Amino acid sequence: MTQESFDPYKPCQEAPIVLPPEATFSQKEPAAKFLRPLPASLMIMGLALLLGFICDQVVAFPPRFYDVTWRIAFLEKVFNEASIPLIGITIILGGIWLGDFLAGAKNKALNLAFGCIGIVLGFLFVLGVPLYSMDVRIVQQFKLAQIEQQRKEVKPAPGSEDAAQFDAAVEELNQTMFKNVFRMNADAILAGTALILLGSFGVKQTRDKVGVGFCCPNCMSEEICLSPMDPSEASLAFTTRLHMFLCHECGWRFRRFSLTGKPFTFFF
Repeated sequence: MTQESFDPYKPCQEAPIVLPPEATFSQKEPAAKFLRPLPASLMIMGLALLLGFICDQVVAFPPRFYDVTWRIAFLEKVFNEASIPLIGITIILGGIWLGDFLAGAKNKALNLAFGCIGIVLGFLFVLGVPLYSMDVRIVQQFKLAQIEQQRKEVKPAPGSEDAAQFDAAVEELNQTMFKNVFRMNADAILAGTALILLGSFGVKQTRDKVGVGFCCPNCMSEEICLSPMDPSEASLAFTTRLHMFLCHECGWRFRRFSLTGKPFTFFF
């Protein structure tokens, strides 16, 4: 048997590419079985955090909304625990989205419900910031008036030790109030903004197409934009927020409610 000589000018035959066999359903099934309990477990954990946060606020009842000190104490307690509902909503929505991924379909009811809960909680946190700031300002002015009243009663000589103590008390009060207001408001704004964003993501999952709030009613395309409007259409859009939109695919013009004039019903 003669051995063939190697010819460098002869093209080499390409070796056949062997692809690995695709995973069968039986091979994928163990992973699916492992992940299947996770959505329910995450939702239970998130609900426990959310309900625990609500139950913690019961200690402040009965409410005394007319009492400034009660409002400050209640808002400080809520702002200090703002991370608890944030983590709870995050875990709940994560469980819902994981369940949607495993099921291959969106649970629009749960996405809408907990998305709205996140948005409402976020707005409550953010709206509590100016109320807390005003109440702290009222208490600060009251305490400053008390210090000033004591100064008038004592009548310390300028530059004396008593006058220095009054000045130090005023400075300490202003610094303490500023630090408390800054820390509480920062916690509330950050947690509230995050809750609003998370809630908006949850609401977006209720759409068939996440990129837009609504589609063309003629061809169901999402390539839509605000259409040029005549004066009567523009007047109607300004008063009722019913704007005219144009589909780039089929050229269909249609009217939809939009608060911002973008292809979303509200802000997202």
